[in-house]
Amino acid sequence: MEIQLNKILLISILFLFSCKGDAQKNKKTFQQHEQKTQQEINFFDKKYHASFSMLVDESTIADHPIQTFLDCKDSYFTIHYIPKSQSLKNFWKKEYFEKNNIEMMNQDKESGNIEAIVKKNINDYDVFCYYVSSKFLKTHSHCSTESVFLDDKTQAQIYNYSAKENKWKLIKEIQSSQIPPILDSKYFTDHLPYYFTSTISKNDTKLSNTLKDWEGLYLNSDDKNLKTYQSIIDKVGWFKLKITTYEILFSADTRMRDDYPQSDPGGVYINNRCNYYISNDNDTIEIYKKEYNAPNSTPVNIRGDKKNLLITLYKKDKAFYGTSNVIEDSEQYDNSARIKGNAPYQFYKFSLEEDKDKR
Repeated sequence: MEIQLNKILLISILFLFSCKGDAQKNKKTFQQHEQKTQQEINFFDKKYHASFSMLVDESTIADHPIQTFLDCKDSYFTIHYIPKSQSLKNFWKKEYFEKNNIEMMNQDKESGNIEAIVKKNINDYDVFCYYVSSKFLKTHSHCSTESVFLDDKTQAQIYNYSAKENKWKLIKEIQSSQIPPILDSKYFTDHLPYYFTSTISKNDTKLSNTLKDWEGLYLNSDDKNLKTYQSIIDKVGWFKLKITTYEILFSADTRMRDDYPQSDPGGVYINNRCNYYISNDNDTIEIYKKEYNAPNSTPVNIRGDKKNLLITLYKKDKAFYGTSNVIEDSEQYDNSARIKGNAPYQFYKFSLEEDKDKR
C-alpha cells in the first residue's frame, strides 16, 4: 500500500513539473512571437494601402501630413509626419492649402501630392505611428472611419520611425480611447518630448531639455580610485543609472542583497524604472521612481513627488555628481558593502555599449 502511494506521489510530482514546463515553454513562445512581430512590423508596407491626407475628418484640417489605414480584421493606425522646422510647419498649416484646393481634389490625387512632398525628404520630419490592434476595434455597423470606435480597455502602441536604421521602434504603450486620426502635433510633443530636439544657440554650452542629451550609463562606487566601467562593476557596492529615451533604470549591485555579506542586508538593493525632470538652469536631471503599476516603462517628463525621488544628477565642470538618499541609506548598515561616504557622490559616464553586465 505504501509503495502504491509513493508511486502515485511520484507521478503527481512529475505531472506538475511537466505542466509547469509546458506553461513556461508556451509563455516563452508567445513572448518570442510578440517580440518578432514588433521587430518585423513595417507600416510603410504597400499591403496596407495607407493613404495620405491633410484632413482629420470632413470638417477638421490636420496640422501635419497623416497616413491612415483601417481594416477591422487587422488594425487601425495612422502615421504622423511632424515637421521639424518652423518653415515646414508653416507650409503645412497655410501654404499647402493656398496652393491646393483640397475640396476640389479627389482623395487619390491629394494622397499622391502629399506623399510626393513628404517622401522628397523624410528626414525633415519626426515620424510616429499610432497603432491599435483589431481586438480593440468596435463598430455598430460596417467597418469605416466614421463608424469604428475603441474598446474602453484599448492598449494603443506608439512607434517611432528611424530613417537612419530604416525600421520602426515601439516606444510607448498607453491605455487610450482616442481613435488614431484625431491626434495633432501637440499630442506627440507633449507625450514624447524627448524625441523633439530643442533649438540651441551655437554659443549656448548648456544641455538642452531633451532626454537624448542625457543618454548613457552613470556608475558610482565607494572606491574613488576606480574610474573604468569594468573596475567599478567588479567591486561590490556600485549604483548604476541607465538613461535611454525608451527607459530609465536606477539599480544597485545585486550582491549587496544576495552574495555579500552573507548576512542581510549588506546594503540597499533596488532596480526601478523611472520618470524624470530636467532643469536647463543648472544642468540637472531628477530621477523619480515609477509607480509599481505604471502601464509602461517609457520615461515621462514630470516633476514628481519628492518621496519618489531616487537621485538628483547634475553636471559640473565636465563631471557628474549625484545626491541620493538610497545611496546614503545603503551605507548606514553595520554590515554595509560600502564604505560610508558623503554626498554628492561622483558618477562616471559610460557609453550604453558598455552595459554587458548581467548582475
